[in-house]
Amino acid sequence: MSTIVRLHSVKHLGSDAAARCMGVLRARCTNLRYAIVAELYLSGIVLFMSFQFIPMFIMGNDVESKMLSKFLLDSAFATNLLAVFLILHLAQWFIFNKINAYSDRLLRAGPSTSNLA
Repeated sequence: MSTIVRLHSVKHLGSDAAARCMGVLRARCTNLRYAIVAELYLSGIVLFMSFQFIPMFIMGNDVESKMLSKFLLDSAFATNLLAVFLILHLAQWFIFNKINAYSDRLLRAGPSTSNLA
């Protein structure tokens, strides 16, 4: 809600203040997007980990046990895959925040110290 209020108030600010405000809003929205994707990966990990315990609660004949063992193997694979995706996503989020902080520091320092050529 505060993001919407801040976005509405940008039109009443000067150009420098509006640019800073938009930078803050961009960072906030980016962090929110990363948090939502990380939560999606984490909930997938929890879901497929819980699927691995289904054979403990279901008993049946030989065909059902073969199907459940295949399902158990697929659930373990999906859990491991989502765990890798979560680790990669968190690494990307961390690196993005470091790059964003460094570029903000360069912008605040001015063009004289940010000679990248």
